[in-house]
Amino acid sequence: MGFLEKLFGKKKTETNKTSQDSQHWEICTAPDVPQPFGFKTGWLAIKGETPQSVIEDLQLKDTETANWKSGMEVAYYTDHKVFVSPEVDGYVLVIGLLDLSLEQIEEIAKKFQEVQYFLSHRIVDVYSWTKFQKGKLIRHYYFIGESGEVSSEGAFTQQEQELGLEHLLCSEDQDWDDAKLPDEETVLSVAAAWGVDPLMQKHKEEKSVGFLCTGL
Repeated sequence: MGFLEKLFGKKKTETNKTSQDSQHWEICTAPDVPQPFGFKTGWLAIKGETPQSVIEDLQLKDTETANWKSGMEVAYYTDHKVFVSPEVDGYVLVIGLLDLSLEQIEEIAKKFQEVQYFLSHRIVDVYSWTKFQKGKLIRHYYFIGESGEVSSEGAFTQQEQELGLEHLLCSEDQDWDDAKLPDEETVLSVAAAWGVDPLMQKHKEEKSVGFLCTGL
């Protein structure tokens, strides 16, 4: 059970529902530039793989070519689709309404050299980041402001320390007034420091396509 489902006991799409749910999605295959993301969404960053190998190893189905804009739009508003990106800075991204538990991430991590997972949803105040290397947990953090839950496993990575996160709230017993609370900018900063900037600042001229798939 993922963090959002644990919190609400409902399907993850309900937190992103809009009138666009019922519209017909037009999938475009013309290459375009990477689109910024990272708000009200979840994603995996998988190192050293190709999109095709990620799709195969994750056993994703119904694969169809899609550019960044149309693929990410569908993945954002539906709970059964994910957008698998082309390689970006050595990583393949799997983007969608990915509400994964630590146990689910661990199973995925067994298949790859390095797996990172991020979740950010300001409406329900949920923020999380996780890193596995060679199947071993390096770092896991999640914060659910709505319920007051917080969990921190593994030592702060060098990148987190450089971001000044040593004073991050890491225990429910800590004084919230004295600790730093995470927000969506924290998740974006950790993701960028660990490998791929979700805002895609360095990739404004590089056109490419990815794949829409079902699964996860």
